[in-house]
Amino acid sequence: MPMGKKIPIEIRDGVAGKVCTGTFCGGVWKPLDQFYPKRKTGAYISRCIECELGYRHQRYGIKPKLKPIPIEIRDGVAGKVCTGTFCGGIWKPLDQFHTTGKKGRKRQCIECERAAYRLKYGATKHKIQIEIREGVAGKVCTGAACGGIWQPLDKFYPGKGAGGKLPRCKVCVSDLRYQRFHPDAPKSPLEKRDEVVGKVCMGTVCGGIWQPLDQFPIGRHIGGKGPRCFVCQAEMKSQKRIRKAPTTKVRRGTTEIRDGIEGKVCTGTFCGGIWKPLDQFHKTPTNGRKRLCIECEQAAYRLKNKATKRLRVIIEVRDGVEGKICTGRACGGIWQPLDQFYAGNGVGGKLPRCKTCMADFRYRHNNPNVGKSPLEIHDGVVGKVCAGTVCGGIWKPLDEFPKARHIGGRGPQCFVCQAEHRHQKSTKKTRATRSRSVKIEIRDGVEGKVCTGAFCGGVWKPLDEFYLSQFRGKTKYSSRCKFCLKQESKKKHPALGKQVQIEIRDGVEGKRCSGPLCNREIWHPLTDFAKGSGAGGKRAICGDCKNAIERQRRQRKKASLSGS
Repeated sequence: MPMGKKIPIEIRDGVAGKVCTGTFCGGVWKPLDQFYPKRKTGAYISRCIECELGYRHQRYGIKPKLKPIPIEIRDGVAGKVCTGTFCGGIWKPLDQFHTTGKKGRKRQCIECERAAYRLKYGATKHKIQIEIREGVAGKVCTGAACGGIWQPLDKFYPGKGAGGKLPRCKVCVSDLRYQRFHPDAPKSPLEKRDEVVGKVCMGTVCGGIWQPLDQFPIGRHIGGKGPRCFVCQAEMKSQKRIRKAPTTKVRRGTTEIRDGIEGKVCTGTFCGGIWKPLDQFHKTPTNGRKRLCIECEQAAYRLKNKATKRLRVIIEVRDGVEGKICTGRACGGIWQPLDQFYAGNGVGGKLPRCKTCMADFRYRHNNPNVGKSPLEIHDGVVGKVCAGTVCGGIWKPLDEFPKARHIGGRGPQCFVCQAEHRHQKSTKKTRATRSRSVKIEIRDGVEGKVCTGAFCGGVWKPLDEFYLSQFRGKTKYSSRCKFCLKQESKKKHPALGKQVQIEIRDGVEGKRCSGPLCNREIWHPLTDFAKGSGAGGKRAICGDCKNAIERQRRQRKKASLSGS
């Protein structure tokens, strides 16, 4: 909300309204029905509906929700006002608006939509009629590739055009699809020569010669045809056959009956062509049998994924506590109580990995460049080496580390090292603050102190040249004088060093904002500025820019606190 005085309500021509303070209107008077009311007080916000929606979209990324246009009945006919740029707010009956999916009517009439489409895509509408040439019915194609050539009706896809066909022929439709899915591609390379559409062949035989489209095979390319003609494609296939080395095709394993048992030879690398019964082969979707037996498939899977035989996990009771063995990498097969596992589809309604192994697995998954797990097992207890300065790389159990998003779900430092680290940080911070404090001195009966700014250079100045503030009930003077603070602000924001002049627009006084968002480009009325020592008795920064600076300052403060 912009800072400043409240905007009074004015009555003009018997209609109550007020001046909008938004950046889009620029201080224009509007009726009260164009402002959103406040929830509790019953007053109205300072921006109009259009400026408020634009402000929300610019700041929060919220798309503005358009207000529905009311339906009016004139002379017994229902209609509404068109919002198109071509009609200019003219009332029209409802039958001149397209219907929407919610059984309503669009905001623009049919004429405005067509005019906007023609303006955007450069299309001209002309009526297409069915023509009969040499006893064949057809019509003119409106696509970009053909360019108004007459085509028979069998060259068009069925649709809602003339003759129950689309306005573009099949060649132009495929060209349009290719251009849509390849936006970086150049314009359509289809060329029309002597009323025949074709393109240049990309094969090695033709060498870039133009060919008609009927000389190309059907393919997913421009014009619905392949990039090479029939001759070049046949030559390319013959060259491929010549270059391809002779290979022995693997024949499908034919079944053999030995000793009254049906089976076949396994083609796996582990069996080495041994005959096996069919029940040792997995079935295929076509009710056949695979070429590799079950043992060869399992061995190949273990070799590829470095997997070992799955450990059968059962519930064990130790000292009256139910638990099971963890299959994670960190624990390495250690028995854990069931309360150390998350709920899941494993044995006992728990996951196969314990909570420590799950945290280790997630950390390694999000950090793939990390090496092996640093978790170590000593005497059946999982732990890791402390990275603090007090312990000096000593191994400790995980219970002595605080919870954090790190390996094993624990932080890198133990409780002792973390407390020492925080203590050292606090002592450094207090020493730094104490060293910056300057005592007040009395010279010639006048109280003052030395300025610590970069422009004064340690010069003693009276206290009236320092800003006074209250902190926790105590009066405190700034460490830098007013001159140093002003020079530093001019150095950070060079635009603040120049005086902004008052400008009058539509009878409203205002000036340009010098904040980081406006950057002396956007003009605001004086009501958008708070009281200050700038031009017109107002500050140089508007309310929106000030809120943005405060928001950045809070984010930096929050980031510094979280980092410490």
